[in-house]
Amino acid sequence: MYQKIREWRLPRQTSVGLDELARRVNPTLRGWLNYYGHFYKSAMRRVFDHF
Repeated sequence: MYQKIREWRLPRQTSVGLDELARRVNPTLRGWLNYYGHFYKSAMRRVFDHF
């Protein structure tokens, strides 16, 4: 998960609007939360803090 977040290169996305950025990353984040959130809620907290 951390690798995928790094691949997004979020600090370099300054020319992209917040709406566009959310459109790009929300499906992945939502999927991780739905899949891992059922069993590893504490681990998801660390991932979202990193994000």
